[in-house]
Amino acid sequence: MESLRGRSLALIFFWALGMGACADTVTVGTGCTFENALASVLPNTSGSKGSCKTTTSSTISITLPAGEVDLTQTAVLNTSVTISGAGDLSNSDATTGTIGSLGSNETRIVAPAGQRAFLILPSTTTVNSGVANTTANVVSLSALSIVGGTATDDCTSALGLAAVGGHNGGAICNGGQLSLSNVEVRGASAQDEGGGLYSASGSTLTLGTTSFLGNAVLSAQGNGAAIYINHAPLTVTSATFYAQCNPQAAAPATAPASCPGGAQTSVLADVGAFTSGASGNNVAQLSDLTISGNLAAAIYDETDLSLQNSDIVNNLAGLSLNASMGKSSTGTLPVSISNSIIADNVDAGGQESDCQNVNAGNTVMTFSLVTDQGGCPLGTQTASGSLGFAATDVNDNVVLAQSGAPEQTLIQAAGAGVAAPGILAPLGNYGGSLLTHKPRYLLSYSARTDSPIMGRGLGCANADARGDKSSACDIGADFYQFPVSGNLSLTGTEGQSVTSANLTAQLGDSDLLPYDGAGSQWTCLYVYQNTALTQQAQSTAPGCAWVVPDSLTGTSLATETTNTRGSVAFNGTQDTLTYTPNQKFYGTANFEVRLTTTSSMLNPDPNNRFITETVLVSEQPVSGLTSQSLSGAMDGTTVGALLLTIGFGSRRRRQGGRS
Repeated sequence: MESLRGRSLALIFFWALGMGACADTVTVGTGCTFENALASVLPNTSGSKGSCKTTTSSTISITLPAGEVDLTQTAVLNTSVTISGAGDLSNSDATTGTIGSLGSNETRIVAPAGQRAFLILPSTTTVNSGVANTTANVVSLSALSIVGGTATDDCTSALGLAAVGGHNGGAICNGGQLSLSNVEVRGASAQDEGGGLYSASGSTLTLGTTSFLGNAVLSAQGNGAAIYINHAPLTVTSATFYAQCNPQAAAPATAPASCPGGAQTSVLADVGAFTSGASGNNVAQLSDLTISGNLAAAIYDETDLSLQNSDIVNNLAGLSLNASMGKSSTGTLPVSISNSIIADNVDAGGQESDCQNVNAGNTVMTFSLVTDQGGCPLGTQTASGSLGFAATDVNDNVVLAQSGAPEQTLIQAAGAGVAAPGILAPLGNYGGSLLTHKPRYLLSYSARTDSPIMGRGLGCANADARGDKSSACDIGADFYQFPVSGNLSLTGTEGQSVTSANLTAQLGDSDLLPYDGAGSQWTCLYVYQNTALTQQAQSTAPGCAWVVPDSLTGTSLATETTNTRGSVAFNGTQDTLTYTPNQKFYGTANFEVRLTTTSSMLNPDPNNRFITETVLVSEQPVSGLTSQSLSGAMDGTTVGALLLTIGFGSRRRRQGGRS
C-alpha cells in the first residue's frame, strides 16, 4: 500500500494549554505531510511546515487513515496530544497474509532507521500574564501499528531527567502520562531496557487492547523485552504479549529480535521499590492480560502487584517477584493474584517454572489455575479433582497435575481437531483485536463442572479481554461464550442451488460436535442415547445436525414448513448440507435445523442438548417475477437443491462486542 505521504488525510490535534489559550488544528493534504503538520502545531518544533493550513481550536489531535507513515526522524511529542489511526491491527485484519503484511484497515507508523518512533516529554510550561504554568503531557495513541525502532542511547537525558545509562525504549520512550489503546508495537529493540517501550520515573502508562510482539533487548543483562517500567505506575485493562525475542515475528522490521539473556530476560519488567512513607506510586494493576509464547520470562516485578483474569502460559518462565527489593511503607511486598492461569511456563531444562522468588507470606493467590510443580504459593490441598486437575487448595486454586497425560494438557496443539485435548485453544484471534487463548470444553467431560476453569472464578468484571460479556466468572483472560439459537437465510433462483451464511455469532466459543466411529463417547448416539431424540440425531453429520420434523415444530413458524415437501442430506463434511424439495418451487418456506456443540452436549436436560437454527428459504422464479407464497407456488416435478454452507473451519471470527 502506498505511503501516506502525498495522500490526502485529516489531522485534528488536541493540545491542552492554559485557561483561555488556543491551539491549532491542521488538515493534511497536498503539500502538507504528517511531519509538516507536527512542525505546524507542536510548540518549539523545527522542520518544514509545508503548505499546512491551520485553524483555531482548543485541543490538538491527529487522525490518520489506513496506510503507512515512514518517519524520517523521531516524533518528539512536547505537549498533550491524541493520535488515532484507522482501526484494525495487523493481527486482526482478515486481509493480512504473511507476517508483516499491511492490512487494508491498518494504520502503520514505521520508525526511522536506527531511531525510536516516539519520544514523549514529561510536561509543558506555558506563560499567561507573566505566570508560568507547568502541566503534565497527556498523550493517547490509539488504533495504530508501530513497527520497528532501535535505541542504544539513554533517553532519560532527552526527557530532562538524570541520565544513568541503559534507559533505551526501542519504539517509545515515555516521560509523560501515556495511554495505548488498540495499539500494536512490533519488531523494536533496545540495547538494555524496554525493547518496545521504556517508561521513566514520574511517568504513567495505561494499556488497553494493546499487543506487543517480536520485540527484544540485545544485552544479556538487559530486561523488559517488551516494556520496562522504572519507578512508575502501570495499569493494564487488556493486553497481549507474545513472540518476544522471536526474530520471525519482527517482520517487516529489520532490527534483531532475539534476546541473549533467555529466561533471565523478562517480557515485562516493573522495577522500583517503594520509598518509606510513599503511597500511590509504583503500583501495577494488571487485568485481562495474556503473556504467551515468548522466548523469555513473563514478568519481573518489584512493586505492589495485582494480577486478575490473566493467562501467563507457555513462556520460558512465569512470574519473578523480587521480595527483597520491592517493599511498601509497611515493609512488605503485597501481591494479589486472582482468577488467573499461571502454568506451562517451562525452562530450558524442561522444568515447570511458573513462580520464582515469591514470598508466600506476602502473596495471596485465589481462584487461579496452577501446576503442582510450578513454584507458585499454594495452601493446603483439599479434595482430589479429575480429568484436568489433581486437587484444589484452601484458597480455591485449582492445581493441575504435572503435565503429560492427555486430559491434563493445558494448551491444545495448533491445527488439532475438536477431539484433541487442551483446556485452552491455541493462541489466536477469537474476537476483538487481541490474540488470546479461548477456553474449551473437552469431549472427555461428562458435565460442565469437569472444567478446571469455567465458572470457577470469583468477582470477575462483566467483560473479558475480547470485550465480551458473560454472566459467569471464569478463570483466565477469556470468558466462555456459549452458543445460542439463531436464524439463517437462503435466497436464490427457482431450481438453482444456493450457498449462504455461517454460524459465527451463534456458535460462540463452541465447536460442532464431531462425527466419529461407533463406540466413541461423543457420537450422536452416545449423546442422545435413551432420549426422545435418539432417532433424530444423525451420527454421521457434524453437530448431529437434523431437520426438525413437522410434528415438533407444529404451526409456530410464520410460513408453511418444507419438511413434508423435501429432505435433507448431509454430505459427510462439517460445512455443507443439502436440502432438496420434492417439487420445484418459488416463494418462501421455513425449516429448522438442530445442531449439537461441545458445550450444549453437556446440558443437564438430555432432550435439550442442541441449538436451533431457523432457516428461511426464498426462491425467486426464473422469470424474475415477484415471489408468491409457497402454498400457491409449487409447480413442476424437477427437484431443486439448496446448498447451505455454514462454514466453520475457515470462518473469520466476529470483531468487537459480545453477543
